[in-house]
Amino acid sequence: MTEKKFLFILGRGRSGTTLLSSILNANQEICIAPESLFIMNIYRKYRKKRIGFDKIDQLIEDIYAESRMESWSFTKKELRRNMVELIKDNRGVCLSEVIMEVYRTQAKYDGKNQTLILGDKNPHYSLFPRELNELFPDAYWIHIVRDPRGTVASYKNVGFDYNHTGLLAARWNEYNKSILKYKDVKGSKYIMVKFEDLIENPQIVQRDILEFIGIGHNLDRKVKTKAHTHVSKLPWHSRVEEGFEDKRIHAWKKALTKEDIISIENICFQQMAMFDYAISENKCARNFNKRCLLVSRFSVAIEKLLFLFPLSVRAKIISLYRSITR
Repeated sequence: MTEKKFLFILGRGRSGTTLLSSILNANQEICIAPESLFIMNIYRKYRKKRIGFDKIDQLIEDIYAESRMESWSFTKKELRRNMVELIKDNRGVCLSEVIMEVYRTQAKYDGKNQTLILGDKNPHYSLFPRELNELFPDAYWIHIVRDPRGTVASYKNVGFDYNHTGLLAARWNEYNKSILKYKDVKGSKYIMVKFEDLIENPQIVQRDILEFIGIGHNLDRKVKTKAHTHVSKLPWHSRVEEGFEDKRIHAWKKALTKEDIISIENICFQQMAMFDYAISENKCARNFNKRCLLVSRFSVAIEKLLFLFPLSVRAKIISLYRSITR
């Protein structure tokens, strides 16, 4: 079996993670799986265990406690068959090997059995850099960043997360800070791309990413997208099909009020400067909205705490939340 490289696409939601994953997934040498939380769902239970034949059935049930696994290309039966093949003796395998097998199975049933790169796109995993690095220290990280004003404006058009400008801005801070904590740890395995560059210069960004992960690329090749079938059916991903429309970059200027913009810049100005986003108000360095920052940190802590709950309880909470915000 050819050993495959692994990559994570990380970033705050509404920052272009789905668009980027669909671009990479259009390449036959890359397979980005549908979004799910199964890695963090099984992490705590299995991270210190050797997984043998006696644990396969329960492991698969635990993987499928994440309802989004139903949108993947294979069945439980097909995954079990591959797991049995993976575990050939009583020594068992570690959690990272099991996870890789899930992604290899996805690639196989996507018709990409010879693919070189297996990947995952999940904004929520941005809050778990330590766990990701523990499982896959050699994985590539693609950190996609979007102007917080654009991200906040986009969140105001969907039915999940908060609808409060200050809280959304503060959560943009928290997610990006979480990833950046491991930037130096990852070293040459980390790359940051900006949503705005992806829209304006998709060929160049695609070339840079493919070179980063070690796949040759012809700059003249047209950039294509290949989203998973279920993605286009989700209302909050409908714009993936629109591709590279420049108007998406500055749509926030009409969507946000002046007060919204000032609030976002007050909270995000330090990281905006780090990512070279121009600030429209010179007075933005004053008057941090401390309340939003505190509530945001609390909300992020709750999101992380959720994964300390028993799997059965956590799965019900996540399913309930998704049904409410659909």
